[in-house]
Amino acid sequence: MVAVTGSTGHIGNVLLRELIKNNRRVKVILSGSGYTEPIDGLDVEGVKADVRNHEELVKAFRGVDVVYHLAAIISITPGKERLLYDVNVLGTRNVVNACIETGVKKLIYTGSVDAILYSRSITSGNYGRTKYLATLEVLKGVDRGLDATILSPTAVVGPYDFKPSLLGQFIINFINRKIKFYMDGGFDFVDVRDVVKAHLLAEKKGGTGENYIIGGEYKTFDEIVSILEKTDVYKKGHKIKLGRYIMNIVAALAPIYYRITGEEPLFTKDSMNLITLDMKFDSRRAEKELGYKPGSIEKAIIDTVEWFREKGML
Repeated sequence: MVAVTGSTGHIGNVLLRELIKNNRRVKVILSGSGYTEPIDGLDVEGVKADVRNHEELVKAFRGVDVVYHLAAIISITPGKERLLYDVNVLGTRNVVNACIETGVKKLIYTGSVDAILYSRSITSGNYGRTKYLATLEVLKGVDRGLDATILSPTAVVGPYDFKPSLLGQFIINFINRKIKFYMDGGFDFVDVRDVVKAHLLAEKKGGTGENYIIGGEYKTFDEIVSILEKTDVYKKGHKIKLGRYIMNIVAALAPIYYRITGEEPLFTKDSMNLITLDMKFDSRRAEKELGYKPGSIEKAIIDTVEWFREKGML
């Protein structure tokens, strides 16, 4: 029996689909928020258990051999620091303790390259901080005898992005002409389906206490926009590329705009700083030890756009 936390998230619901395809018995851990759209109709057993509640997790993990822990708050919105800490750090601590208490044989924890960047003082974002602290909780569990493997994806893109993610929302807004600018710089992007394949590989081959970077391809936003322009839903029109000096001004003013509109921020000073650093990530260790093979990001983006179109988001 496999248990999955964060199953309604982007990586989580794609992972569920792959597990079901492989005829695995799956128990999904639901927080009780009532949001289940990404997993509606899937052949899984649903159990209500909040990761912030240790006792509920212990009950949910009874009879489970493998736990995929993906539940996390992904947000760059100011004012959510406590929620990020409670879910990302304390929630992971509870998952680790519940795994040990119930005799779970394998834990696969979905971390983030943001945690690695935070550990190296490259980013100061609160999301990266909480994912870093959560990673330490997993390693504490390893010291206590838990067989756990950590995966650190880069920027994830792909279909089945229901909520959608920050990157997915940028694609939607850009194609819908809600925003008409893009940024200088770039990042490493990875297909969500490749991230899921890495998870399944890590269950079988992942080293105890090992942390694998799961990346795809480095793409500049010039290249991302060029890919979007190839799709049949892109509406041609004037667009602006923001230079790095202007990006700093936008980043400084962004909190005021998002506070007024109440929208989830797509840009902050920290996120724009990462984009302009032109970070490169090395997945060769995952390729060598897990057999991980990332695919084309252009295809991932085009498939994402097609999925958004089919869902009526464009």
